[in-house]
Amino acid sequence: MTVVYVSDDNYAHLLGISLLSLYASNVKDDEINVFIIDDGISQSNKEKIKRTSARYGREVKFYNANLSISIYGMGKWPANIFYRLFFLTILGDELRDDRVLYLDCDTIITDRITELINIDLEGNACAAVYECMSKMHKRNCCLDDSWPYYNSGVLLMDVKKWRELEVEKRVGELIDLNHEKKMEYPDEGIINYVLKGKIKTLAPRYNLTTIKCVFSYQELKLYRKSRFMYNESDYDDAKIRPCIIHFTNSFLVRRPWQNGVGHEHPMVNYYLKFKNDSEWKEMKAADEQAGAIKKLARVLFSFNGIFCTFFTGVIYSYIKPLKYDVMIVSKD
Repeated sequence: MTVVYVSDDNYAHLLGISLLSLYASNVKDDEINVFIIDDGISQSNKEKIKRTSARYGREVKFYNANLSISIYGMGKWPANIFYRLFFLTILGDELRDDRVLYLDCDTIITDRITELINIDLEGNACAAVYECMSKMHKRNCCLDDSWPYYNSGVLLMDVKKWRELEVEKRVGELIDLNHEKKMEYPDEGIINYVLKGKIKTLAPRYNLTTIKCVFSYQELKLYRKSRFMYNESDYDDAKIRPCIIHFTNSFLVRRPWQNGVGHEHPMVNYYLKFKNDSEWKEMKAADEQAGAIKKLARVLFSFNGIFCTFFTGVIYSYIKPLKYDVMIVSKD
């Protein structure tokens, strides 16, 4: 199997801990080819990552992007958020498998991924997990509310389909058209638009994001106001037996590598288990920078979760999207 990460030096320690969890949870698999698209990882962190691989009798390879097209960042986002979508060009002849599993650095793998890798894609270009998104958020990336929206932190990509659909060319054109736009999740929005109708839906246990952990089913419906959600039993199963935990940001909890008082992530022990066994076990956590609004929301949630969720959901689903531009698409 082929697994791809993208990282700069700021996220290299998270990548290394995620990589350790991948190896430890998949020791029975004969071959795991890990390719890291390197956007300035320090030599010190590279050596730690190599030692992590060697510990499990594995090898890891680093690649510079070296793209022939201009890749822009958008707003607060760096250009490297798009590198995952150009894996064909970046990895070139090194790519031997029919499928590539992309993982964000802030993931922890807690179970074997063989079943995920071998899932029937049913002719789709990739597979991913629903992200609960409101109609206005989807409007910003030119998606009608009748289409689902997917989180791009875990993507199982079909190499042949990626080539057939000329995904890299289409993504490059959209980046060029929209590079001056202020978009909330530009890489995710673009890939959802480009592969509309060509993404297979995975069970949430394969990308258990933070909101699925901290909100009840009813609270999640109130907060995100999404037309596409899993059954409540699917969310319960994901929390009981997660395969890939994705430590995304949420106003209700700290991420596991942040210091603070209270408000721990429900899955923090999974992260700490691998962090404390890693090359970065002595690395000190940075203090969480929680602003006044986040602190107020946490207080309100502790008194009345449903009211707070409804109130913050209105802000997130209807007011926040007004800050962002609508993506421009070509007329072709």
